[in-house]
Order: sequence, then structure tokens, then C-alpha cells
Amino acid sequence: LLQRPDDAELINLLGAALVERSRFAEAEARFREASELNSALADPRARLGWLLYERQGKAAEAKQLLEQALAIDPDHEKARYTLGLVHQREGALDSAALVFARLLERIPSAEAHRQLGLVYLQQGDLEQATKALREAERWWPYDHQVLVGLGQALA
Repeated sequence: LLQRPDDAELINLLGAALVERSRFAEAEARFREASELNSALADPRARLGWLLYERQGKAAEAKQLLEQALAIDPDHEKARYTLGLVHQREGALDSAALVFARLLERIPSAEAHRQLGLVYLQQGDLEQATKALREAERWWPYDHQVLVGLGQALA
């Protein structure tokens, strides 16, 4: 960073390291700086969106940043997953289900199967919830949320 102080990718990595050290205000500044230095990078926007929502509860700004990240890179897993979580937690369950389903089309993961199953459970679609949670269980057989969700769906 001393040799390349304007390298947006390095600044973004510094932001990620700062998050790991729970230095959230500094991380936010680094993610914003990286986004300004290189408008073609999706990752700083995705990480900033996550940070703003998870640490500050700023759903509107987080959604905007996550959607910007996905416009740059439609396959950005963290951006898509976090956007789904924001929709889910804000009660926009149809939007959350759509985001998680699109993520699974692009990048299958236990996390996305779990969250999609939990969204279906919240919507009362027990058949779809069971199907998604069974798939998550195949990946993560001991995940607490998966097992509790399956218990509720099968009860």
C-alpha cells in the first residue's frame, strides 16, 4: 500500500482485514475509498453493503450498494447472499426467495439452500422449505438452523 497508495483492490483488502479486527469505522472508510477509486470493482460495494446492514442496520443504503455490486458482477456471491438476507430480515420474503434462488442457479451453496428453505418456511410453503432444507442438510448435516427449520417444516 505504501508503494501503491491508489490501488483500490489493496485498499479493499485492507478494509476486509479491518473488519476481521472489528475496526468497522476504518473498514467503512476503506471500502468507500476503494469504491471511489475504481468504479468497476464490485467487492468493495458488496463488503460495504454487508457492513452497513450488519453493523449499522442501514437497509436502504445497503440494498443500493449490493445492487450496484451485482450490476458490476452478477456472480458476486457475497453481494447476492447479503441482499437476500436484507430482504428476508426486512420482511420482503418474495424478493428474498428470488435472490436466493438466483444465487443457487449461479453458485450452489449450503448457505443459500438454508436461507431459501427458511424463507419458504416463513412463507408457510412447507413442501418447498423441506426440499431446500434437505439440500442444505446434505451439505451441512449438523447446522442448527437447518435442523430446527426441518423440524418446523416436518412437524
